[in-house]
This record gives sequence, structure tokens and C-alpha cells, in this order.
Amino acid sequence: MDTRYPVLIGRIFFVICFLSAAVPLAFARQQGEEEVRPASSAPLESRPGTVAAVGIKVTNTAVQKRQYQSQLVLPQGWKVVARDFPFELQPSESDVRLVSFSIPSDAPARTYTIRYTIQTELPAHHEATGTIVVVVAPVVELELKLLNAPRFAVTGSTFKTDFLLTNKGNSPAAVMLRFRSSQNFVVKSDSSLLHLSPRETRQVQAGVSTDPTLGRINHTLELEAIFANDTTVRSKVSSVVEVVPRSSRVDEQYHEYTVHAKVREVGQDGKFAAQGEVSGYGSLNEKETDRLEFLFRGPETQTASILGQRDEYRLSYHTKEFDVFGGDLNYSLSTLTEVGRYATGAGGRATVGNLSFGGFFNETRWYVPSQREAGGFLNYDVYNNATLGINYLRKREQFSSDITTVRALVSPMAGSNLDLEYGTSAKDGKRDAAYSARFNGSRPWIAYDARYVHAGTDFGGYYRDVDFYSASVNLQPIRNLNFQAFASQDRRNLTRDSVQVLSADTIRVNAPRNGLYQAGIGWSDFVSVSVRRMTQQDVLENPTFKRQDDAILTRLGYNFRNVNLSANIDLGTTSDQLLGKDSP
Repeated sequence: MDTRYPVLIGRIFFVICFLSAAVPLAFARQQGEEEVRPASSAPLESRPGTVAAVGIKVTNTAVQKRQYQSQLVLPQGWKVVARDFPFELQPSESDVRLVSFSIPSDAPARTYTIRYTIQTELPAHHEATGTIVVVVAPVVELELKLLNAPRFAVTGSTFKTDFLLTNKGNSPAAVMLRFRSSQNFVVKSDSSLLHLSPRETRQVQAGVSTDPTLGRINHTLELEAIFANDTTVRSKVSSVVEVVPRSSRVDEQYHEYTVHAKVREVGQDGKFAAQGEVSGYGSLNEKETDRLEFLFRGPETQTASILGQRDEYRLSYHTKEFDVFGGDLNYSLSTLTEVGRYATGAGGRATVGNLSFGGFFNETRWYVPSQREAGGFLNYDVYNNATLGINYLRKREQFSSDITTVRALVSPMAGSNLDLEYGTSAKDGKRDAAYSARFNGSRPWIAYDARYVHAGTDFGGYYRDVDFYSASVNLQPIRNLNFQAFASQDRRNLTRDSVQVLSADTIRVNAPRNGLYQAGIGWSDFVSVSVRRMTQQDVLENPTFKRQDDAILTRLGYNFRNVNLSANIDLGTTSDQLLGKDSP
């Protein structure tokens, strides 16, 4: 027998086995997924109202060239600044794609997750996604404006001055109010400590009792707003009123309604847009028992420049018995239902004896798809210092929720307030509960505020999947000496899910535990020293961050008659405990 045939058959069998192994291997490599990940493993830290840029490393793991389309999925209200065009990669080739996006000025301080997805159609459809963690830093900014003040006042009388205080930051703010009279008149205000939600505006009214023995003078009332958690953050405004004796004659007597008109223009990349604004506020009668406010601003100019402003239209009318309002406003109901959402809608409130009731409905303007909510409340004053109420909120957005809460507002002692609320919700067929408590108040020598909120994972109200507490105290045992202390802790993703869908465009891949602790002492406006510790930690098995900031904050200042001078010295260390690195 010729031995060449077995050898030939053996070689053919070897070739068949090799091809049967190599072809699936090549096919598997061709079907392999692309690799998409951030160019840096550290979270991106940024401030609201800025443009952020981040690099995404894309690697083609296939055995042939591919062309990719990309998509950047951002949280609601965020915008892509520069478009990412299609690109090609050779086999095993990598490219770093630079994506940039704008963060809204009212973005809350917390951790966000954005997704960068690439797709290819030829020779077969592939899709890969990478996630980017963005930490929006807290911003504290106060704005104080003079709203209304009389031009004249009679000696021996009490006149009122109105101010507007706005929290322009993205975090809740406890604000201390300090009044100064140029003639040492007695000044009385509704409160010496206000708590404002992000972007919330509150009216502050002060009553000034004049001295009947003085002659004609010019009186200056100064109001200073001080952020309780960081006394270096301040805003100041003053008003001047001419105080005349009763025997003097004031020639100019008229009823005043203030109206402002503004025109602005913005431009970027060769595009320009103009915008007009008209606003007004004041009473429509001489007794000042009502208040009419309006704002008309348009057209929208953010399409021409990121520095442009949105168009806004709103109108409100307030009296002691009822309120009506409509347009672009912050709509709020209670702590657990809706603390404040900017939207377009209408609502009102009415009071009949011990009973008060009201409600609103609104719809977001810029979110796609639009989000709607409607709410109402019914309160009954049991006695002067106690109110019981029930709230209902119906939300139709990324989650459909129906929330009902009961609330008690009590003043257990002079100058104090206790707010208790419990609620349940049905969110997409799942029921869960939440509760909150807040105790705050002020006396001439102390101001304090303690707060706790717990909301289950499936609760459908304003707070969701969170355990939060904060406490602050401000002591002033003598006129110019003050002590301040503040502590807060925020726990989210209570069940520690490694992937938790919060909305259509937000995915949480961490379980943050954040803390802030600060204490200090100060003497008038001359000097203050505080120590602060801020912690941020992911408690999942594979944490993405663990940081700690320790700082000493020093402020020096002096107020001259027409000039205020201040100096701030902050010394501290930021420690990245995952990387084992410290930086000043």
C-alpha cells in the first residue's frame, strides 16, 4: 500500500480542524464589543453655570475598520456645547473624543451620571456605552434688593421698608438678617433667620419706629444678609427715608407704583439677539393692603448665546384674604410633596376664618417630554399656634406618582416653629412612605435650626431614596461676640444598588454618603475664625470616590462710612483617600 495517501489524508484533516477553530475565533473577534471609558478615572468636578469638558477613550477591538456615530445623554436641562462628528477607527486603534456640555446655573449640588454611547451599522450593528461621573459643587450666593421704602416719614410714627432676598446658589441656605439704624431707632422684623431653597426669593419687611423728639433728618436703614454656614458670604443693601416733624409740610404727596424697564443684547459665534424686560411691584391702594407683581421678558436669547436669559412671563396679586398667580414661577406645596419646581402654570390660595385652602397646576417648558403636576392643600388653624393640614400632589413625569401627606405646624414656645409631616405615595404601582421633621427658631441671643428627612426608594415626592439631617446654631451671648456651628449628613441610594435608574437619562452607579461640619467664633464684623470638614464617600463594594476636605476659614473686615473692606484667608487640605493623595 502506498504510504502517501494516509499522510495526505492526515494533512487534509489537520487543515479542516485548523479552519474550524480559526474561523469562529475570527468571527468572535469581529463580533467583539468596543471599549468606551473616560480618559480619567477620577470624577469630573464642576460648578453650576459653567461649561465642562471631558475626554472619552474609544477602542476598536474588532479585526476591521469601523465608523462610529456617538450620542451624549445628559441630565434634564443640561446642553451639549460642541457636536461630536462621526469618526473611524482601525482595528485595535484608540481615540480620545472630547465632549463638552453646559451645566445649568440652578443645577443642585450632587453627583450626576452621564452616558456616552457609540454605534456602528457596518458590517453589523454594535453599541457600547461608557459612563462619566460629574460632581456639581455647592455654590452659595445671596442677592439682596431694596423693594419698597417710603420717601417721607413723620417723627413719632413707624414706617415699613421691604426687601427681597434671593438664594442664587444651588444649595439650601440658612441666612441671618442684621438691621442697622443710623439714628439707633428700634427696628422690628418678621424673622432674624430665614431658610431658603435653591433659587428661592423671600420678601423681608422691617418696621422702623422713629423718635418723636427729633427734627428733620435723613434716616438710613441698612440690612445685611449673612450665610449662617459661612459668614464670609454676605450681601448688603440700604435705604434712605426723610423723617420730618409733624408741623412740617410735605409738598409731594402721591401714590407710587414702581416699574422697571431693561434692554439687553447677547452674542456668540456671529449670532446676536436682543431682549426686553418690564417688571413692576407695589400696592394698588394707599393703605397698602394688597400687592401686584409682574415680569414680562422676551424673546428667549439662549439660542444665540449661553449667556442669554430665558423668556419669562408671570403675574401675581396678593391680599390678606387670597392670592392668585400665574406664569413662569417656582411652585411649592410642602417638604415631602414639592419644595419648589420652576414651571409654567397657575394657582391660588384663599382664607376663610380658620380654614385656608389652595392649589396649583403646572407644566415644564423645556423638558422633553414635558412634565406635569397638580397639587392642593387644606389647612385648619386649631388654635393660634397650631395648624393641621393635608396635601395632595399628582405628578406625571418620568415616574407617575400620587402623593398624600399630613402635616402639623406648631409653635411650642415663643419664637420657635415645629414642622412635622408624614406621607405615602403610589409610584408606578409601588407604594412607599416618607417623613420629615424640622425645629427652628430665634431669640435675641440665639438662632437654631434642626432638620431630618427620610424618604424610601420608591417614594414619589420631592425627596426620594434619601436619609438627610442638618443642624445649625448661632449664639450671641454679648453684643459683638457670636458662636456658630453647623453639621449635616446626606445618605442616598439607601439599598446600595450598583445600578439604579432614577429617570430616563440619569443612572446612579454609586451610593454617596456626604457630610459637612463647621464651627467658628467671631467678633462683630472685624474677625471670624472657623474650622470645616467636608466628606464625600461612595459606600459600594467598588467605590468610585472617597474624599475629605479640612480647612480653616479666617475673615478680617472693617466697615468705614462709605467703604467696606474685608480679607478672607482659607487654608486647608483635600485628601483623595482612594488614590492616597493630598493637595492644598
